[in-house]
Amino acid sequence: MSGNKTSTSTGAALPALVVSLLGLCWGVQAQESVARKVEPWWLNGAPEARAARRLQSLHPEQWSPQEAERRVLHLAPTMGEFQGYGKLRLLDLFATAALVHLVDDPARFRQSLYATYEVLEPLNLLLRSSSGSGFWSFDNVTAACPTVFYSGEAWDVRERGVFQVNVPFTTWQSYTGAPLTPGVHRLADHGLFQMYDPQANKWVGACNAGQGKYPPLGLATTPALVRSTLFTVADLTDYRLEIKRVATDWARGGYVGVELTLTDGQGQVLDLPGGEVEATVSSKTGSHEASRLSLDPVVVYERQGLDARYKFVARAPQEFFDFDRLEINASVWVRAAEGLLREEHLSKTLNRSDLAPTTLAAFENRERRKDARDEAGKLRESRALTVHENFVKWWETPEKARQTVAAAQQMGMNILHVYVYQHGLSYAPSKLRGTVWGDAPPPVDTFALLIDEARAAGISVQPMVCTASGAMGDDEKGWAAPQMLKLHPDWALVNPQGKHRNIADMHSAEFRAAFIAYLADLARRYEIDGVSLDFIRCIEQCVCKRCQREYRAKTGGDLVKDAAKPPFPVRYVEWQEGAVAEMVKGVREALNGVRPGLKLSTWGHDPPADRLSSIQGRRPDVWLNNGWIDWFAIGTYGDDPQQALAYWREIARTVDHPECVWPLFATYLGAQYRTEANANESVPITLTVTGDKIHGGVFARRPQVLVPMYKAFRDICKSNGFGLFDLCYVTQETARDTGEVLFPEAAGPW
Repeated sequence: MSGNKTSTSTGAALPALVVSLLGLCWGVQAQESVARKVEPWWLNGAPEARAARRLQSLHPEQWSPQEAERRVLHLAPTMGEFQGYGKLRLLDLFATAALVHLVDDPARFRQSLYATYEVLEPLNLLLRSSSGSGFWSFDNVTAACPTVFYSGEAWDVRERGVFQVNVPFTTWQSYTGAPLTPGVHRLADHGLFQMYDPQANKWVGACNAGQGKYPPLGLATTPALVRSTLFTVADLTDYRLEIKRVATDWARGGYVGVELTLTDGQGQVLDLPGGEVEATVSSKTGSHEASRLSLDPVVVYERQGLDARYKFVARAPQEFFDFDRLEINASVWVRAAEGLLREEHLSKTLNRSDLAPTTLAAFENRERRKDARDEAGKLRESRALTVHENFVKWWETPEKARQTVAAAQQMGMNILHVYVYQHGLSYAPSKLRGTVWGDAPPPVDTFALLIDEARAAGISVQPMVCTASGAMGDDEKGWAAPQMLKLHPDWALVNPQGKHRNIADMHSAEFRAAFIAYLADLARRYEIDGVSLDFIRCIEQCVCKRCQREYRAKTGGDLVKDAAKPPFPVRYVEWQEGAVAEMVKGVREALNGVRPGLKLSTWGHDPPADRLSSIQGRRPDVWLNNGWIDWFAIGTYGDDPQQALAYWREIARTVDHPECVWPLFATYLGAQYRTEANANESVPITLTVTGDKIHGGVFARRPQVLVPMYKAFRDICKSNGFGLFDLCYVTQETARDTGEVLFPEAAGPW
């Protein structure tokens, strides 16, 4: 169904709720009264009525330009036959229930959102979120996993004006995301908006804001939208709501804190951040000093960031010299087991004598970590810098090798992940692999020189190797030696369309053995401190004849059939994981054989909830728990700590040592995300660090915007390892600021 158009003002007219006066006054002759139709009282809680009340307090004119832009959905198709451009602005979005009953049947989950939006530039389209990648993505904050929801509405964008639409969830079953489980659900994103021709009811395309030149719809980066769409899922066959805890410091300009919880039918205690909580602070002596505060939900982390929960907090008014009485009132919209929507109320009153003061830092569990330091007091904190060889050509000349080390030192980094192997070529002299110099050795061994320079600067060198990418393109790009898969085409994977790809097949035992031998030889000849594996995964699916034979022999299955589409059979997923695990385990054993103590790390991870939809076989959680690697890094490329921590928690909870899951921050950002505050120069520009060209299509990120990310991982997760990707996006200015602002204290590797 399409949305119902209301007025074009920022608010929508409320349904008539005013009861007419009888026209009677004491001492005045009575006049005839006229009956007026009124809405039944129980409809006051209908989403339409609540939306109208919410809009009365909405003030778009007070939004910052950044927030106004974050609420815009650019209707630019990224696929399909439709051509055109439109634009809408999301004025309001809220969850109709703050607490919803858990059901096993994905199609019987009774929750909805309610949206008010303004069409700024119309198109002859209806937008839907009912299929494919058109879904609402939520993070289950309690369980640390994502769940996606399809919905059954249509957004009408054919006319300018303000519209409202109910967004009923129709199922949580999809090719991605975890099954619905109890916990607090926080809005994370929206996938594609499917575009439909309203006359023919025909799919004509899809738009995915955030691709190309347009910024994304900022659902997760607009606090008001995140706040209003929070809801909790639980077994409501039996439940109890409770104001479990009240806290305050009783100080002028201090705070009031509340824990609003539910105990469900299984005895599980969950937070209710979707509720509404107010506090009246006053003097119990009856003083005129009294103020009503609206409390906001905040995320509080426990167990070094592995667990997250919500508490409500508000600041006490500065004008109060003292207060000694708290009255707490809370309300929660509940969609219970029988399916009815109702509002439940709770209250609690406390005096100063009832409650000892508690600091806000203690209530929110915010404490700076205890730093790891050596005997001399020097900070121990690993800071790894990735260096892409194609854009930072450290290997070309001794001067560029020195400049690379100098940049890392200026940035406060203490581990260098210089790419030494990429696309089937070695950037260090080798007799086991083709090199960029061909058969003749280079005039100077720049890798050996870089290691010496780095050691003198107190920087550990742990080269990065691109494991599965064995060639690039159909030519040699002017290189002096053929790439690996040009010499060994039988090591290349064959995709389901029968095409040989320039990607190594992880299932090839010959390829694995040759690659492991190369790394062992590298460790034997150079004083490196370890190795980091990139592209340590099955990049694509291989269905070559050899793989088909081996798969049938090992699993009894048909490889072509099992690899056809997600979700994949467990045996196929384990087949992929097993091949990659053999490579990682083999590298670990080879490095131990050369020099015990060499570090081994990897980049990237597949979210656990998507395991049966992944072809990559990438399981660093297993590798870490088995002792094959020392740590692994995951890409936390944004600048929102809550989003980054949600992703980190999902993965870190699967390992025995969460401190060995390192966040990898991006030194760049795409043009569609760029502002004057978060980036300093556009590209392409000369990479002033070495004189090479910076990676195109992005902006150099200002390190200042990463400080909240660094502090969150340092203090909440107690992280002692961080990564930056990549030096190829860094300018002289951002290199300086990284060392002065992001990492102001010198540190040695942890």
